[in-house]
Amino acid sequence: MAAIERRPPGGPKYPVYIGSAFVSWKTGHTNRLFAGTTVEYRTGTYDFVVIQEIFEPDNRRIKSYNASVFFGDELLVGDVGLSGRIGYYIYNPILQGANIYAKLGITYYVPLPFLGQHTQYTVGINLKSHYAVADYISLSTGFAF
Repeated sequence: MAAIERRPPGGPKYPVYIGSAFVSWKTGHTNRLFAGTTVEYRTGTYDFVVIQEIFEPDNRRIKSYNASVFFGDELLVGDVGLSGRIGYYIYNPILQGANIYAKLGITYYVPLPFLGQHTQYTVGINLKSHYAVADYISLSTGFAF
């Protein structure tokens, strides 16, 4: 989940709901490559589409989503992962930024023995940008198995 603040500074803040799924390949003891897909729902985009009456009422909600594919690399230092990924939008009806984005993140893999040896709970923070313009900072949580 993230929040986007609109202009002017201190203006309205809109939540962004993010879901991702990816597969990873360990290339060494301290490195992992991954590829996956992300879907975002932007409430600020929905409000913009409604106010501007850009699309038919039945299509406004779906036009507030975007979907992308991404590839990335993660450096593992103990239970902490430092990652970078490059993504490309495959569905983005209201182009916000560029078609290509970058995301830098830190993930903590919480060691919980009762989940099993290969399952970990994760918490993280990520910065998403389009070229050199920051889009949002997101907080993430999930499971790695």
